[in-house]
Amino acid sequence: MDLDILEKLEPAEKRFGMDAIEKGFITKDQLLNAMKTQVEEELEHGARRFIGSILVEMKAINLEKLPPAEKRFGMVAVEKGYITKDQLLDALRMQIEEDLEKGTHRFIGAILVDKKLINTKQLRSVILSLGLGQGN
Repeated sequence: MDLDILEKLEPAEKRFGMDAIEKGFITKDQLLNAMKTQVEEELEHGARRFIGSILVEMKAINLEKLPPAEKRFGMVAVEKGYITKDQLLDALRMQIEEDLEKGTHRFIGAILVDKKLINTKQLRSVILSLGLGQGN
């Protein structure tokens, strides 16, 4: 089995799984086993657990040895003064409700732009600050 399956993961899961492999915290096989467990559980119980939770349960990773989580889009937008904490919490609430009601996941940046809380220049600034855009 190769890493092609990782291309089908949602962005947050891909980032976690790939980062964990790239940083030597887990092996490709451990990630694939966790993904198998995730799919089987979702089919059997209708609920989906995060890959990280499964890897911890499998004792493939130890939370105490993991580095601190990288900053997320919303936190950077607050730190830059583009939005307030309450605006971020409202966008997160909206994101969760959409996930539950529609089964779709929109990124916080897209929600903030749609709500006209940030503009595209600010969106790009946050993306670049996270090291996700071109120019870094």
